[in-house]
Amino acid sequence: DEPGVDYALFTGSGPVGRRIQRAMAARGKRCGLELGGNDAMLVLPSADDLDAVASFAVWGRCTNAGQSCAAVKRLLVPRERLGSVQALL
Repeated sequence: DEPGVDYALFTGSGPVGRRIQRAMAARGKRCGLELGGNDAMLVLPSADDLDAVASFAVWGRCTNAGQSCAAVKRLLVPRERLGSVQALL
């Protein structure tokens, strides 16, 4: 319980995510939960260098032949940027 935390973002199991959600809600704070998924790469709407985004996504998936524990498996892209990112991959 950290009083200075205004937002929590968690990737992991459902049971732990529910505990985090309850704790944050009890304090009137928000949280983001990525439950059951793994290794997502998030492209922010403000990303201005989509060539670099595409390059890093490919590197992040293929480095160590995809055998690293954090190899990019999913690319989360804002709907308005999806076509531009797809064109580069």
